[in-house]
Amino acid sequence: MKLAYIRIDNHYRFLNKLKCLYEHAFPIDERPPFAILLAMENNNLYGVEDNDEFVGLFSTVIRDDLLYIFFLAIKKKYRHKGYGSQILKDIIDNNSDKRIFLMAEDPDFPSSNKEERKQRISFYKNRGLYLTDTKITEYGVQYALLTNGSEVSKGDFLRIMEHITGEYYPIYLKNVH
Repeated sequence: MKLAYIRIDNHYRFLNKLKCLYEHAFPIDERPPFAILLAMENNNLYGVEDNDEFVGLFSTVIRDDLLYIFFLAIKKKYRHKGYGSQILKDIIDNNSDKRIFLMAEDPDFPSSNKEERKQRISFYKNRGLYLTDTKITEYGVQYALLTNGSEVSKGDFLRIMEHITGEYYPIYLKNVH
């Protein structure tokens, strides 16, 4: 496995595949429209390739000493083959000076995909992230905060979201608890 991380713009050769993965991997109520994601000034969106094959995507947002893993998804046929683990390892290893965190759907929150949520949390915990007690409800979906062992607060998360949403932050803030 020799992964290449390609910063995404409108000319990325696998842009349609990346968009399709993004739209299928994340429920509509958990993601901004793809055009907005692509246009976000402070969002670092990457396509992941292995031997010139598109295998996945990830997105990070950096502000000061914080790195937020906004999205991480692997194409179905490449799942359970170590790609997600390697991407996560690379993000963590290449940003050891950062407080790294992500949000995952809270398995304790009522849902129809409770087992999937538990598996997702286990995936992250098995790769060195720690589940915190911090819960954030965003647009009616409750998330659990995981970190690389650093202290990350709800206030830190909101600073990242302000960085992403810019002038729309007041609107976003009305939908977060």
